[in-house]
Amino acid sequence: EWISQFWWQELDTDVQEQLRVDLLALCASTSIVMHNAVADLKKLRENGFAFTGPENFKELNDSMLLHAVLESELPHDLGYLGIEHGTLPAYKNLGVVPGAADIYNACDVVQTSLIWTRYLKPFMDKDPQSEFIYRSLQMPDIWQIIEGEEAGIRVNPYTPVPLYHRYDQK
Repeated sequence: EWISQFWWQELDTDVQEQLRVDLLALCASTSIVMHNAVADLKKLRENGFAFTGPENFKELNDSMLLHAVLESELPHDLGYLGIEHGTLPAYKNLGVVPGAADIYNACDVVQTSLIWTRYLKPFMDKDPQSEFIYRSLQMPDIWQIIEGEEAGIRVNPYTPVPLYHRYDQK
């Protein structure tokens, strides 16, 4: 396992394009774990990465989504999972420390990997019904969610403002 971080906006376009190609190749050749794959994939797509569906991945996993299947009654954010099942010391306060964004991000990546390998994957392996729900019903839906959110909802432009004022008066 390894982590590479880049300040995307500071890279020239040739390096950005090479990273796009390299990341697509990496995802096609190894298992990937994300925490909230919908948000991560949408951000990657916003930056020109051509992720179009499961065919881009050897295996894509989402720790947040799996935790929602395994323990639906609990919170699924990485902060909660880190406190309950993580192995890193508390680091979420780094999110507000100037100059610590790269450390904070690296900790999120490492924590996601550790929680997946040490807690979620073994838990799922003991529960074949949950694994079926996760792999067959939940993970395939992430692509429809992404497409739907990116497409948006068509709205009559004259309807929202009067409804907003009516709601505001209530």
